[in-house]
Amino acid sequence: MDDQSIRLRQLECHCKWKLKIPFSNKTVQKINDNLTDWMKTAKPDIQELSFLLLGYIYMSGLEDGLYEVNLLKAEAYLSEAKEISQSITEKTPFYLFNALEAHRYHMLGQIENCESRLELAEALWEEIKNDPKQMAWLHGARGFALFECAFQNYEEALHSFDEGLKLNPEEPLWHYMKGLILARLRRNKKNENPTQDELESLYKAISLSNEDNADYIITYTLSLSSIWFNNKRDNSLKKKILGYLEKLQKCENTAYILLNCSKVYRYLGNKGEMKKCLLQADNITEGKNGHILHQLGLYFWRMERDFEKAKEYLKKSGIHYAAVDYLLLKRSNNEISSETYLSELSKFEKPESFCKSERARIKVYKGKELQKQDRIKDAKEAFMEATRLDPELITAREAYSKLQNVPQEDIVEE
Repeated sequence: MDDQSIRLRQLECHCKWKLKIPFSNKTVQKINDNLTDWMKTAKPDIQELSFLLLGYIYMSGLEDGLYEVNLLKAEAYLSEAKEISQSITEKTPFYLFNALEAHRYHMLGQIENCESRLELAEALWEEIKNDPKQMAWLHGARGFALFECAFQNYEEALHSFDEGLKLNPEEPLWHYMKGLILARLRRNKKNENPTQDELESLYKAISLSNEDNADYIITYTLSLSSIWFNNKRDNSLKKKILGYLEKLQKCENTAYILLNCSKVYRYLGNKGEMKKCLLQADNITEGKNGHILHQLGLYFWRMERDFEKAKEYLKKSGIHYAAVDYLLLKRSNNEISSETYLSELSKFEKPESFCKSERARIKVYKGKELQKQDRIKDAKEAFMEATRLDPELITAREAYSKLQNVPQEDIVEE
């Protein structure tokens, strides 16, 4: 191994964010789409982390079987990361940029360019290696990468943010990301109410950012509203939620914030404000945001029972989730046959459409429809496959368990 390769290997060790099992349950396209949406309204720190991760993904070989290495995309994302890093006080993002660029040039066989990036990265490493705040950023970058790529990595990501917070407990972003991970872990375990640790992390992020970061505020408010929904007699909690909603009105009304405000109003049972927020978000995005169109479709379906308008929004959305809900709505209104419904659902079971946990839910939809048609054996198989895809999906386990006691001649032993 030549000297340059050895130095590149050392940089990988310094980065501490090279993923061991990337993309284990998310497609590259989904990660790309999620980060692209997030970056539209995010502050520079999230944008920087996103560009670095996307640059890494497209440079390192993509293991979902759908994409090859794309060094042109990697170059484009890393160039964006370089621009953003100039507006961030920490030197670590610029170090990561140069470390990844050194790898990219090495892959291209551009030895001189690789050497110049190596020298820059190594010089930066000498500046940051003894600075707790800079090293905290490395742990945070690794945690962010693990968080975005697969829920199997959440525990390790949580550890990375905890390590970062030991070094720099005053960084609100790491508290916020820790709160997000704790929420994901809770939802994966199908627990409804936020934990105390989750709430404390999100509140800490708000307090350390002078209570002016709308992303932090809306995430915390959503968590509080889900608690209130399960205990509607807690008037002091409702007053607190309304106070945060009032604070959000003084912040910039981005589509992301409005979309999440609509979810808070849904918990509070305020259909008027929920609709108002969704329509404002749709107006800001000029009717082109699939997630907002999806939520509008669900609103008109479930809140106003306006099925035609619901179908219009769901069909216009263009995202897979909306397409599945469009089928569910048509089937619930007997607009399509059971055979057509099951056939159309099957089209969404390909890995490139949904991750494993999402495909498991589609299997549950199929199982329920098969059960209605008294096709018990097929329903059991659908529920069983759902549990294989997502062992923690309670609805699948419960549905399968109930069918164990259904007498049916065509049920075979497992």
